[in-house]
Amino acid sequence: MLSDDEMLMVEEGMKVLLQGVEMIHYDISASETQKRKVVWVDPDIHRICVYYAKPDEKDAKDIEKGKVNPGIYFRDLSEVRLGHGCYDFMEDADPPENEDQCLALIGSERSICLELPSKVFSSWLYSLY
Repeated sequence: MLSDDEMLMVEEGMKVLLQGVEMIHYDISASETQKRKVVWVDPDIHRICVYYAKPDEKDAKDIEKGKVNPGIYFRDLSEVRLGHGCYDFMEDADPPENEDQCLALIGSERSICLELPSKVFSSWLYSLY
């Protein structure tokens, strides 16, 4: 059971993630291995999404057709790893300098390696998990 302070932190975190936060996404399978992308939570399908922009109302048709943005479902998260000890970080030609701002979301569907905007943000996000 979460304490009142922990519950408040989770609620505040969800508000931020529902809006979306710009982060650097490391993906060595892409032609440009580091891209600024928006990370947000889709509360309707319980998914952490990572894409160039958060969809707006005009994209609702795609959602109705069952299309989902790239990301990972909460139920699929098997590990949240702090630091840059994940494949996409280690294999990048220009790895992140600040390990304290790195976070990897690992699941069976995919791994998402993110360099977060600040150390405070990464500690806070890790504590939510």
